[in-house]
Amino acid sequence: MEEDNRRKKSEAGVTVVELLLVLAIIALLFTKGSAVFAQTIASTKGVVCDLNIKIYTKEYNEFLVSRNIDHSDSVLRQFLEDAEKHPCPHKGDISYENNKLKCEYHRGEILEEVEEVPYI
Repeated sequence: MEEDNRRKKSEAGVTVVELLLVLAIIALLFTKGSAVFAQTIASTKGVVCDLNIKIYTKEYNEFLVSRNIDHSDSVLRQFLEDAEKHPCPHKGDISYENNKLKCEYHRGEILEEVEEVPYI
């Protein structure tokens, strides 16, 4: 008789407690994974901004030399408008100091060691 009861329990399937435990583990893994994913996206946007700033700096300096004009905020604004794409994914303010463009949002902290940007 005990053997019949054991057989019935094993054939009954999963209990509610087991199901809740599995759901809790899945929720925990999802929470940890989404936090890491969000951090990766933020870091990637910073890298994209820094690379774009390096490319735009080169293009802006060439623009100034080719037109034989000096830098001014209005010239920089016009250059960025003509580019039709903001260099920073976060739309940070762009300034020009020491012949380099800088993003006020990222401040160029991510890729300071990269000197040259390869063209593809």
